[in-house]
Amino acid sequence: MPLTAGVTALCEDNDNNLWMGTTQGLVVQNRRTGSTVKYANKPANANSITNNSLSIVTYDGVGALCKDQEGTIWIGTPNGLTRFNAASRTFTRFQHNPEDPGSISPGFVRSITEAGNGDIWIGTDFTGYNASGLSLLNKRTGTFTNFKRNPADSGSISRDFISSILVDQRENVWVGTYLNGGLNYLERKTGKFRHFLKNITVFSLLKDTYGTLWVGTDAGLFQSANSTQRFVPFTDPGSRIEKMTVLSIREDDQKNLWISTQMGICKIDLRTRKVTFFGMSHGVGKDFSISFACPNSLSLVRSRSPAINLFR
Repeated sequence: MPLTAGVTALCEDNDNNLWMGTTQGLVVQNRRTGSTVKYANKPANANSITNNSLSIVTYDGVGALCKDQEGTIWIGTPNGLTRFNAASRTFTRFQHNPEDPGSISPGFVRSITEAGNGDIWIGTDFTGYNASGLSLLNKRTGTFTNFKRNPADSGSISRDFISSILVDQRENVWVGTYLNGGLNYLERKTGKFRHFLKNITVFSLLKDTYGTLWVGTDAGLFQSANSTQRFVPFTDPGSRIEKMTVLSIREDDQKNLWISTQMGICKIDLRTRKVTFFGMSHGVGKDFSISFACPNSLSLVRSRSPAINLFR
C-alpha cells in the first residue's frame, strides 16, 4: 500500500513494525513482509481511531506517537489521546469532557512522554481551543491531572500550549511551550513550575548521553550549562545555527546530535562539538523533522510529503 498522505510521525513497536501517523489515518507496516494495514476513523465505531488526520500543522509540527514500557502504542490526534489495544486491534479514546475535571485537556495532542512509573504525560496544543495544556494520565485509574496557567500564580505553567515534554531521572518534568512561553520545569514534590528562556518559543527537548539538556527554539539551539538549571546558546560560526529555528533534536548511537532546522540539518559531534551542515546541495529540503537517528541513516518526515525520506 503506497503512502498517499503526508507523514507526520513515526514509531517502532516491539515486533519491529513501523507505525506511521499521516494526514489521512494511521498506517502500520510489517517490516519483515512489507505488508501494511491502515486504521481509519469510523464514525459509527467508538473503538476506531479518534481522527483520520494525525497531522498537527501548527508551526509545521508533527503528530505524536509513543511506545510505552509495556509496548503499548499511544497516538496523539486532533481530538485527544488514543491507545491501541493490540489483542483486539481496537482503540481506546481519551477525550476532553468539560463536565469532568479528571478528563484530558482539550486540543491537539502534540507530545506524549512516559514517566518512570508508567504514567503518561500529554501536551496539547491550541488551534481553536483556549484551554489546552499539560496533562498526566494515571494508567491505573484512567484519570488525568491537568496543569493550567494561572496568571495570579507565578508557580504555574507559563503557557497552556505545549510543544514538547521531557521527564528527568528524578521524575521532574521539562515542558516546552509555544507563543513565547519558553521552557518550564515542574518539580513534582512541590507541584510548582520554574520558568526559563522566557519570551522564546520552544519546539523540542533532548537530554544527551552526557546529561546535557538541549532545547530547540525559534531563537536557535540552547544547552544547559555545567549541569545546572541555566541555559546558554550553542553557537557555531560555520553553520550559524544560532540564527536558525530548531525544530527537532535526536541523538544517534555514535554520540552525534542531529538537529533539524528551517534551513536544513546540522550534525553535532558531542565529543568534539564539531558542526556539519547539510542543506539543499545534500538533498535535504527545508522544514523536515527528524524521527529516527541511527549510525547509517535518518528518517525525515514532513506533513506535506507522502513519503519517509532517508538521509544517509
